[in-house]
Amino acid sequence: MVEGQLDRTIYLVEHGAARVVCDVLLDKDRHMRPGIWEVKTGDIVGELAVFDDRPRAASVVGVTDGEAIAIDGPALCRFLDEHPDLGYRVLREILTGLVERLRASNQRLETVFAWGLRAHGIDRHL
Repeated sequence: MVEGQLDRTIYLVEHGAARVVCDVLLDKDRHMRPGIWEVKTGDIVGELAVFDDRPRAASVVGVTDGEAIAIDGPALCRFLDEHPDLGYRVLREILTGLVERLRASNQRLETVFAWGLRAHGIDRHL
């Protein structure tokens, strides 16, 4: 998966490890690609493509050799609509992963925000 790419495929990691990275612009001439999530066997990546038609929000790069199963997002949506009992379990699994990442992202954001307040002396005025 490549950040900015228009693609509706999601992936189930069959085995191996990968890292979700995003391009962070530091200034007009510098950028970095920090890792924002570690992906392991059994994880699903790219699932935002199931819910909207927007470009990829991040890239995924392999850390070890591995394999992933590609799943067509629109085909998955049709399957979920046609099989609501199974669809509920699949969506619950997808949402559980998203919630875990959202909680971790919130924690990282709080940490970075606190660091910025301290680094600029703003915390003394609060």
